Amino acid sequence: MNQQSSSAEQALPRSLGLYDVICIIVGIIIGSAIYQTPANIAGMLGSGSLILLVWFLGGVLSFIGALCYAELASTHPKEGGDYFFLHHAFGDWAGFLFAWGRMWVIHTGNIASMAYIAGIYGSKLYMFPYSQTVYAFLAVIVLTGINCLGIQQGKWTQNLLTTAKVLGLGGVILVALFVRAPQSTEAVAAAPETFQMSSFLLALIFVQFSFGGWSDCAFVAAEMKHPEKNVFRALMGGLALVTLIYCVINAVLLLSLGVKGMADSSGVMADVLELGLGTTGGRLISALVVISALGSVNGMILVGARIYHAFGRDHSTFHFLGRWNPRTGTPLVSFLVQGVISIILVLSGRFESLIIYTAAAHWLFMMMTGLALIVFRRWEPHIERPYKAPLYPLIPIIYISSCGLLFQSSLTYANSITPYGGLIGFGIVLAGLPFYWISNRWRGSARGAEIQ
Repeated sequence: MNQQSSSAEQALPRSLGLYDVICIIVGIIIGSAIYQTPANIAGMLGSGSLILLVWFLGGVLSFIGALCYAELASTHPKEGGDYFFLHHAFGDWAGFLFAWGRMWVIHTGNIASMAYIAGIYGSKLYMFPYSQTVYAFLAVIVLTGINCLGIQQGKWTQNLLTTAKVLGLGGVILVALFVRAPQSTEAVAAAPETFQMSSFLLALIFVQFSFGGWSDCAFVAAEMKHPEKNVFRALMGGLALVTLIYCVINAVLLLSLGVKGMADSSGVMADVLELGLGTTGGRLISALVVISALGSVNGMILVGARIYHAFGRDHSTFHFLGRWNPRTGTPLVSFLVQGVISIILVLSGRFESLIIYTAAAHWLFMMMTGLALIVFRRWEPHIERPYKAPLYPLIPIIYISSCGLLFQSSLTYANSITPYGGLIGFGIVLAGLPFYWISNRWRGSARGAEIQ
């Protein structure tokens, strides 16, 4: 097993409390997917009971993964989360390629994508030429700027946006309880004519994507107060809240619109608000999607820079990313580089294709993180573990298997979009290898000079 990375030795100020980390988790998870995915799943399954079951199972699988991350991050509350786990368990090549892929496409592409969604719905509120791109550009610029000012500014922005989106979704739930579309009288729990396991698994994959992002809290474990307790509490509390929101939203949408109404809708929550509030409902849902998307953007900006800061401290080729600004108490250069790449992806308009192509690589890294737990248990049997995943090794095996399913599905989907599309994604990640070799060569030369 690899020695600890140098970034692990830097003591960062522990500025994030339990509520702050829960807001990061909830804010990143609840983006734009929940506003469209329910309609897709209703069309796939055709049964209210199966719809509720698949959302519940999505929460259960996320909880299983969170149990693994709770052990990893509470035992090793190091900056960069997955970056450290992969570096420490498999070697610095694994951490390098993880950070490389995250920096150039996987993480920055998701920031760009969510910012663009904020721009699309912002344009529904006020449109002008190129408004979608301008709004997305401003979302990245402004939120990056806020996080550059300091962790306090970044976390309070996150807390505000997450609280606003949860309250907004609560408002949608209340409206849905009191309005009914004509087709909503159908039996919610009715079984479909035929049950197809392939459709159920596809729906589960959509749900898992809607739950994505909870693991990002590990990136800021080094800055949590009492990580030995709060990593577990934040993961469980954040996922419990998201699972509750997702299940309740789908239940009230079924009551309000019915299965067919959900399946036929191009915007399920907009339809509910328009039923209850008229044309004002459409503008309200647009504002809510903007807030949700901005919450995801800010959360991803906040946590992502921590990966590149740890990465820069370990690899001389990217040493400029490893600078910590003592005045603001932030990885300022990492924020700026992340922001520039995200803006380039926004302006290029290619972020969606790049995300599709690199999704399989993302899930492969998640599988490896699950394997890291098994590696640590084997090679560090006597290390103090504030929290241990129960039913070991069953829990990590289930998590690794679920990531494997998503890896296969992502690879198949990418190849269906473009021949060998999945290989394009791996090519982007593996393009970091020459820089890894150069970094190692420089590091070896530096050590040799020190010895002489």
